[in-house]
Amino acid sequence: MSKEQVAKNNILHRLRRRITWILQGRSIKDKMRLILFTILWWLYSVKLPLVSQYLHQIADTVVKGATVYCKGSYYYLIDAATVHYFLGESHEPWMWNYLKSLKDNDVFVDVGAHIGLYSIYVARISKRGKVIAIEPHPENFQFLLLNIKLNKLRNVIALNLAAWKENVELPLYIADSSGGHTLKPTTARKRVVSIRGRRLDDIIGELGISKVSFVKIDVEGAEVEVLEGLRNTLRIHRPKLMVEVWKDNAGAVRRFLEDLNYSIQKVSESISKDFCYIYATSSLK
Repeated sequence: MSKEQVAKNNILHRLRRRITWILQGRSIKDKMRLILFTILWWLYSVKLPLVSQYLHQIADTVVKGATVYCKGSYYYLIDAATVHYFLGESHEPWMWNYLKSLKDNDVFVDVGAHIGLYSIYVARISKRGKVIAIEPHPENFQFLLLNIKLNKLRNVIALNLAAWKENVELPLYIADSSGGHTLKPTTARKRVVSIRGRRLDDIIGELGISKVSFVKIDVEGAEVEVLEGLRNTLRIHRPKLMVEVWKDNAGAVRRFLEDLNYSIQKVSESISKDFCYIYATSSLK
């Protein structure tokens, strides 16, 4: 196949994905907003002088609150950065294969739940179980609540706090997009909000959870601190783990989990220069 044909096929593939995504809009109004967003984002991607940054802001405004359908549920979008979560299979497509292993009565802990992409999905397939969704950022949390209500779910416990190694007030460093907020000090993020930090062991005990089946951790570099606050749960319940691990934390995470008799494998599809996901299972019966 010639380079020209490959390029043409790629363009057609992207176009089909965009059309499919636009059709996922819940209403005619939502579909129109997604069309307008697509046009704005294309204009932004060509880096027009002087107006590029304003196009990004306008695109954020246009798509915010639009409702899309994904894997059996509806979601309110919060900003342009969340669009790729629902655009075909472009966002962590491998994750769904692991989540499908959850059974009807399992308990899933979603640490860094954002607006509920995975929490909503698991709550639907684990109807007699529970989902504990942890999200520290105030606006992300409000959209998480909206998405729980939109899907009429009653088995999700949503908590507006940060999982941490101790119970303490913490600074959350705010990113320009909704998915990049972090508890790790950084000069790249100048805005800060104060949030509650809690040990997951304490939360699970207070909720009276008798078993924990699966824990997903995506916390922008704070994975070691989250795991330290989850130590007793890991010892007692031996849940499966899916953890986004930043490069600088890889050794500490591996030592921590191996000390608790967990076997670790990298998710090969997730590996990048800055981080990768690991899937960890207990080697104890």
